[in-house]
Amino acid sequence: MIPPANLKRTTDEWLADIGSSLQRRRIRMGLTQADLARRANVSLSTIQKLEARGNTNLSTLVSVARVLDLEDWLDALDERDEPAVSPMQLLRNRQKTTPRRRVRRSRD
Repeated sequence: MIPPANLKRTTDEWLADIGSSLQRRRIRMGLTQADLARRANVSLSTIQKLEARGNTNLSTLVSVARVLDLEDWLDALDERDEPAVSPMQLLRNRQKTTPRRRVRRSRD
């Protein structure tokens, strides 16, 4: 269920969509929930919750994604290759482009 482009998904919608996607991937790979749980070293109930509501922690999500051969998806989340910009550098750049102005008080 993907909403129109002008509407953003809620956290619950994201979780449900991720859970459904992982379930479809597991089924395409011919794995049962028990198989996936065993390979990811998590409990069966964890997989059931993940697929039903997307309810999990990051460690479980990474373990399951790796078993489902979704490491490219995980890599896409890693922004270490992106150049880091420090907040101080952003401030310096803004100061260079916007000269300071003095406010003159009117003499009445």
